[in-house]
Amino acid sequence: MNIAVDTGYLLWESHPLPSGGDADLYCSKICTQFEWCNLWCPHPFTIPTHCSISNLFIMPTFMETDSTTTLTCYTGRHKDLATNAKIRAGEQNINPFMFMMKKENLIDGIYNYDINECFATKVSDNHRWFVLDFNQTVTFSHVILVALPRNNSYKFFNAIEVRVGNKELSFPTGYEEYDLFGVFPGSSYPNQVVGMQSPTPVSAQFVFVQKASDENYGLRICHIEVY
Repeated sequence: MNIAVDTGYLLWESHPLPSGGDADLYCSKICTQFEWCNLWCPHPFTIPTHCSISNLFIMPTFMETDSTTTLTCYTGRHKDLATNAKIRAGEQNINPFMFMMKKENLIDGIYNYDINECFATKVSDNHRWFVLDFNQTVTFSHVILVALPRNNSYKFFNAIEVRVGNKELSFPTGYEEYDLFGVFPGSSYPNQVVGMQSPTPVSAQFVFVQKASDENYGLRICHIEVY
């Protein structure tokens, strides 16, 4: 019997392993059958062995700090450059409902569909941006962005510009010196994953993301990958 648990937008399913099956291979196969599956975890000490699958985003470079609860899991996400990069940004919106929505959430290598794990900026032009610094020139061709898990995501995740460059700038001015990598005009829907891909790999130290218009709403974004 399969057990499906839907906690908001975070999904987990548990699947029993057939007798004599290889847990890693079976769990991987199960995950590929679901478009939403990002993660699979064999549970070798259950009887019978079970596989858990989830849409949880955990990047390959994520490190769990609490080893007492660690379970070996596998992910289909790419090893990316955004996890653990340096980040600068416009000022955070710190009203009582958003005090946890800080820029560091975008580089921690995990996203669990909790809006508190997103990043929210103030409204004005000077604050609707963030920039990743890889500390050296790196090569990549994909930038992945994830919108809010809310029905009003379209207000905060639109007119998105992604630019890349190698010169350190005094943001938010001067960003026009960077090359345009991609644009997402909107309108977004909850949890939308927006993939931008360059026809040929680009080399850059900085990835700059901004909400280029709309004076009524700040930028709110939940996850970024660069690879």
